[in-house]
Amino acid sequence: MSQKDNAFGLFLRSELAKRGLSMRRLADLCGVDPATVSRLASGKQRPRPEHLLMLARALKISLRELWAVSGYTFNDEQNEQEQTLDRCEASSAPHYQLPELESLDVDRIISELRKCKEYAGTQEGRELILRDFHQKVNQIQGIGPVLEELKTMYMLFQNEELAEEQRRTVGSALLYFILATDIIPDYSFPLGYLDDAVAIDLVWREMKTWEGPWRQ
Repeated sequence: MSQKDNAFGLFLRSELAKRGLSMRRLADLCGVDPATVSRLASGKQRPRPEHLLMLARALKISLRELWAVSGYTFNDEQNEQEQTLDRCEASSAPHYQLPELESLDVDRIISELRKCKEYAGTQEGRELILRDFHQKVNQIQGIGPVLEELKTMYMLFQNEELAEEQRRTVGSALLYFILATDIIPDYSFPLGYLDDAVAIDLVWREMKTWEGPWRQ
């Protein structure tokens, strides 16, 4: 057991105690096997990036804090990140830092989101979302909190009162989720749905700045 793994295990057990949560309940919230949470809490397994993303959402803890206690590094070049968000046309979203991760090309994810946004504005793109979303959901496992956000996005996408620009933004995340392997045929992600989770997180943060009944 490394010191970093042990430190994360102690941190996780402390956070569970503060919230009165059992490991099994946390596993349910994250959509993972309870044995995985047990290994993380005992320090027997180092958390992978996708674990940290799920834990951050389930425990409402800063992803940056979890990343740091796990021993991962960060990209702190704020100006570069701001330019990236501008290219995403997400100037209304709060600026934040995504952790630096080998093989995770955030610029490319943002670029693909922009393509998806354009496609979501077409009749073909809208029909594809409505036709294939549930089929894709039924094929995946282990991204519990992210899946709930996707379902919220799908319901919002069908709301006729939603502004067209907002519908295209929501549709970009849904299409990225549905078509990721087709849109980026040469992408090789050893981290499962981490790139989807980052794409969804970018759009979700922008959605939080909107007004509307979906936020209630």
